[in-house]
Amino acid sequence: MALIGQAPFTLAASADTCVSATMNMVGVCGSFVSKVQNAAKTLVGAPDADIAAAAAQIPPPTTQCCGVYRDFLSAGCNCDKGVLALAAAQSTPEQAVATQTRVWKVECNIAPSFDHCTVAASASTLG
Repeated sequence: MALIGQAPFTLAASADTCVSATMNMVGVCGSFVSKVQNAAKTLVGAPDADIAAAAAQIPPPTTQCCGVYRDFLSAGCNCDKGVLALAAAQSTPEQAVATQTRVWKVECNIAPSFDHCTVAASASTLG
């Protein structure tokens, strides 16, 4: 994911749980992160079939990598303000982060509906 590139971040940002989870994902998943980032660049707003076709061109991640990504999603980190700020600092808009999430889900065989950000947003509008 672009949000996890090699750009340095401050100690304040590193204290954020999701930013730390992002950095852990980079450590575990290695070059797969860059492959998803590159594939997603041209897929913002693309239909699911195009996402699946692009994902099929990327060598699959390890089981450990997918486990770390599932934990990242479970914590709602793909919509965390600290993670999105880190992504924005690396010229990756929110729409690109969302597209990367779609690619990751295909690659790691995670159901498209598995999204704690959507659940959190829905719950906050019910109140």
